Amino acid sequence: MGCLVCSSVNSIGINKEQGVSLSREWMNFEIQVSAHESRTSLSVLRNKVRKHALSKAHAQAVKVAEEQKEAAIENAMETMTESYMKKEEN
Repeated sequence: MGCLVCSSVNSIGINKEQGVSLSREWMNFEIQVSAHESRTSLSVLRNKVRKHALSKAHAQAVKVAEEQKEAAIENAMETMTESYMKKEEN
């Protein structure tokens, strides 16, 4: 088990705060459940997921992912506009 957002971002770059970094375990899908799926182990897993979701590192990864998505949309629009302008010139 891991975190798709943290895995896709790989680094929080300039958004990094002192003492805040992405967890290798969450990025590489290394979070494991006990071999015995008891109520206790599932409760521990839920707590791990909740703690990660509320962490500063995950929040910053979400912010970076949103910025990357916006940049990708802007780049796509710019490319489409340039392509359209070239067609109009011909």
